[in-house]
Amino acid sequence: MEGRVGPQTLPAASAYSVAAAALPLAYVRDIAERTAAARTGQVIGMAEVNAVRDMIGMFSDMDERHGGQHGCSALVTYLRDDVAPLCRGRFRTDEIRAQMLSAASRGVHLLGWKSYDAGQQGLAQRYYLQSYGLAVESGLPGHDGFVMRTMAMQGLKLHRPEHCQGLAETGLTRAKGRVDSQTEALFRVVHAHTLAKTGLSAAALAEVGRARALLEQGSQRGDEVPLWGLAWGPVAPSVFSRTAKVFETLGDHRSAAAEYLHAAATRPAGTYARIVALDLVAGAELYLKRGRIEQACATFGQAMDHMEGVRSVRTRKAVKTMRADLAPFRARGFAARPSWTSGPCRSSPPRRRRPGVRGPAEVTPVLGWSGAVVRDISLAPVRDGPCRAKRRRGAGIPDRFRAARVWRYGY
Repeated sequence: MEGRVGPQTLPAASAYSVAAAALPLAYVRDIAERTAAARTGQVIGMAEVNAVRDMIGMFSDMDERHGGQHGCSALVTYLRDDVAPLCRGRFRTDEIRAQMLSAASRGVHLLGWKSYDAGQQGLAQRYYLQSYGLAVESGLPGHDGFVMRTMAMQGLKLHRPEHCQGLAETGLTRAKGRVDSQTEALFRVVHAHTLAKTGLSAAALAEVGRARALLEQGSQRGDEVPLWGLAWGPVAPSVFSRTAKVFETLGDHRSAAAEYLHAAATRPAGTYARIVALDLVAGAELYLKRGRIEQACATFGQAMDHMEGVRSVRTRKAVKTMRADLAPFRARGFAARPSWTSGPCRSSPPRRRRPGVRGPAEVTPVLGWSGAVVRDISLAPVRDGPCRAKRRRGAGIPDRFRAARVWRYGY
C-alpha cells in the first residue's frame, strides 16, 4: 500500500529521517503525511509547497556548512520519493503548481551544485538541465534564466567559455525588468565575468558598476529576493565574490583580493563555512602573487579555520594549490615552526635549542610541513647563530639535505 513503510521502502525512509534530523519529529511526520495524501489524489495547496521549501532549505544549509559530499544520497531520495509525487499531484490553483515546480527545480539545482562541489562535473550538468526544465515548466519569471546563469558559471570555472557568454546574456535577458534589483545584480555580475573572459574589459567593468548600483538600490528599498535567487545565501556577498573574479580575470589583483575578503566578511561564517573558506583562499593566493607573503599566510590560516568538518573536493583542491604556491618560499630558506600546543601534528616534539642559536621569529599562520593544520606557525628567514668557533651543525652536507634539516628543526 502506498505510504506504508515496509522492507522495500526502509532504505529511503532511513535516509529521509537522517536528513531531517534537524527538524522536529512532528514536522517530519507532517511532510510524510502530505506526500502520502498527494499520492492518493488529494488536492495540493501552499502548505505542501512550504514543506518542500523548508526541507530544501535544510539541505542547502547542511551543504554550505559541511560541503557537497554530505547528504547527497538523502537529497536524491527525498526528491525522488517525496517531491516527484507532489509535482504529479492535483493543485488548487495554477500559481500553487508553479510554486511547487519552482521548489522542485531549486532542489534539483542544489543536487547539481552538490555534484559540482564533489567534482562530478558531468553529473552536475545533467542535474542543471533537469532543473532548467522544471524552471521553464513553472513559468516563474527569471528562474529559468538563473539556471542558465549557473551553467555559465560552471563553464567559466572549468575554463570552457565557449557558450558561457551566450548563457549569461540569455539568462540576463529573461530576468531583466522581471525580477527585483538585487536578483538582477546577480545576473549582471556573472555577465560581467563572461565579458572579462572574452577580453571586453571596458564592458565588463561597466557591467560590474551596474550590478553594484542595482545591489545598493535593492538593498535600500528592501526588495524581496525569490527563493531560487538565494541559492548561495545573501545576495551581496555573492555579488562581491563574483566581482572579485572579474577583477582577477582583468589582472587587477589588488581590487580582487579586497573583494574576496569583503565577500568573506559579509557572509554569516557559521552557515556558509565552505564559501567563506574558498573566498579567503582566493584572497590569499592574490596576496601571494603580489609578494605579500605574511598577509597571504594570515589569510590562508583564517581559511583553514573555516574548513573543519567540510567535505568538499573544491576545498581540498584549494589547500593543495596553496601548498604548491608556498613551496617556492620554503626552498628559499624560509622555515616553519609549529606551536605545539595549538593543533595536531605528526612530527616529533621540539628540541631544546643551544644558547646563542636563534630560531625563526613568530609571524603568521600557514600549513605545517607534515600536512597537518597548525594554527600558529612561524615563517621567517633562518639566520645563523653567533657561535662560529665550532663547526656549524649541518655544514658540509648537500644543500638539499640542509634545507630539510632547516625545515624540520629550524636551524
